[in-house]
Amino acid sequence: MKPKAFEWDQSGLPLKTIAEKCGVSNVQVRSWLKEAYAERGLQVPDRRVTRHFK
Repeated sequence: MKPKAFEWDQSGLPLKTIAEKCGVSNVQVRSWLKEAYAERGLQVPDRRVTRHFK
């Protein structure tokens, strides 16, 4: 499932959706994606949400 999770991540699906499709937790998906990005020599994207208050 790790390659499929990476593919879905690259297409822009949210982690929650990927986790539901794989039938695992989003923690497991993050672990898979961390490994998949490392195997490809890519930097894991920063998924933190920033909020700007006015």
